Parts: sequence; C-alpha cells; structure tokens
Amino acid sequence: KALRHGGTLYASTSFVRVRESAISDSDAADKGGGAYLEGTSTFANFIDSSFDRCKAFTGGAISGEVVKSITANNTDFNFCDAANQGGAVQASGGEIELNDCNIADSGVDYVAEQSCLTLTMFSAFGNGWVHPNDGQSYLFVFKADVFDDSMGTSSNDGPYDYKLSLDSGYSATEQICVNTDVGNSEYVLKL
Repeated sequence: KALRHGGTLYASTSFVRVRESAISDSDAADKGGGAYLEGTSTFANFIDSSFDRCKAFTGGAISGEVVKSITANNTDFNFCDAANQGGAVQASGGEIELNDCNIADSGVDYVAEQSCLTLTMFSAFGNGWVHPNDGQSYLFVFKADVFDDSMGTSSNDGPYDYKLSLDSGYSATEQICVNTDVGNSEYVLKL
C-alpha cells in the first residue's frame, strides 16, 4: 500500500504506456489506488490491461492531477473503489478517453456533487443519427436500486432523460450531469 499516491504506479511529467498488464490488490492512502499521474505534460496510455480490487480515497484505479491526457483502450476496471471520487478513474484537469473499456462493480462511497459524463457519439456515414419518430436520440440515467432491465424502473422513481441530436456531420459531444444522492450514487445508463 502506498502511503500517499500511486499504489503500483506513480508518474510525474512523463509519457507512460502500460500494455497487457494486470494491476490488482493495489491500494493508496490518498490518490490512485492502481496508478497516480501528475503534470501538465504527462501522457498515459493503458492498453489491453486490467485493474482489479484497487482502492484509494480518490481514484480507485487511476487518478490524474492536471495531466495532458489519460487514455485506456480495451482495459477492464473491476471491483475498484474510492471513498470520495472516481471509483475507477478520477482526474482534475486534462483529457480522459476510455475506449472499449469495461467498468464493473466499482464505486464511490460518498459523492456530494454532480457526477458528469462527457459523451461523444459518432455517425459512420456523416448524415447524423436521429430517432425516426422525433429526430432525437435519448440517454436514460436510472438509479441502480430501482432499475429493472426488462421494463426500465421498478418504481415511480423515473429516470433522468437527456435528448441528444446530431442533424448532420460525423460526431457530437454532450456533457451529461446527474445530481447524486448521498448514499445512493450508483446509476445505470441506457442509450
């Protein structure tokens, strides 16, 4: 266990590439249970890797502090937990990109703010993407404790719904924010 940051990996002002690696049972007292990255010129790329059972106060698997970018490709985050922010990945400043990644059974014990997700959707043909009935695409965010995959919700506590549209072109980016409930910060996304 790291006494402060980066249970397995600590990098400052660096280029880091981690390929086909497994980081497991890694803890940090403060930030980055699996990996901690810092510095405005720091680039990190995790490829075909996994983070399992990583824990920290902030950023259970990965934490970035004013970095240039953190990218994960085909990387799994399983059973990673944080007490404050970012059960799997947390960053304050910089660009985060997760491609073909799985985040499972990871969570945050306490969040007192909004949780935000930046979503970029693409059209392969450049003619936009729209729902045939009303010209919109929808993202539904359900509280996990009331979600029933077959019907949506199992109570009157309905989802947050967001309308997304791309009338033409190849991509659109939207930021989706959800006000989190203390003691209930698990949500299910359906597009």
